[in-house]
Amino acid sequence: MQKILESYYTAISDLFARKGYKETQVKDVAQKLGISVGSVYKTFTGKKAMYHFGILCGFGYQDRFDNPTYPIDEQDEEEICGLISLRLNNFIKELRKNLTVPDQECWTFKEMLSCIFDKISSVGTGVYISGSCNISLDIIEVVSHVMHDLFQTLYDYFVLYTQRGYLRQVKQLKQHMSLVSSILSWWAMNIRYQTAPDFTIDRENAKDIALDTIMHAYVKNVNLID
Repeated sequence: MQKILESYYTAISDLFARKGYKETQVKDVAQKLGISVGSVYKTFTGKKAMYHFGILCGFGYQDRFDNPTYPIDEQDEEEICGLISLRLNNFIKELRKNLTVPDQECWTFKEMLSCIFDKISSVGTGVYISGSCNISLDIIEVVSHVMHDLFQTLYDYFVLYTQRGYLRQVKQLKQHMSLVSSILSWWAMNIRYQTAPDFTIDRENAKDIALDTIMHAYVKNVNLID
């Protein structure tokens, strides 16, 4: 993706994530980039086109804009939903494959948490924009469905590691999974947009905090935590 579009993506994703679709105006994008409103319209046909651009890039489809025709127009939302579904369902499939392998080949608990964190982080901007903008029910439905599958995958792993004796037994495990998924989501995704703009933390440090919190809460023998 061209450098100018990378700058647009940074500005667009931050504005839509923090302010939502209705409160974000083309002039806000121009101001954030230090350019004129006219220059923005030379790059995008309007706000909806920028929203579609931000969503697709947020889900890892930057390559669709490697050689764009300017100004970039709105994208087909049915196609967007299909692309998002493909990306997220492939993530779930990859995450679930270790549930069926022999014990000695399965991820460790920490490896599993790390992989889920990385997956959430890699699509976090797309997920966050789709929720904060709340203008496409079809996109929101696709994201919500797959996030439910992610929750179930996390639950299944906790059951597996508890049966193996690595995690302590807890009552109301599904309620605990709400807490665990919130911790992972906060540090992998939400922290980018729910803190002051000048607050920064790199992804690896954010991951360390999330995994350390979860592991000390649920691992039966703390001496096994590296």
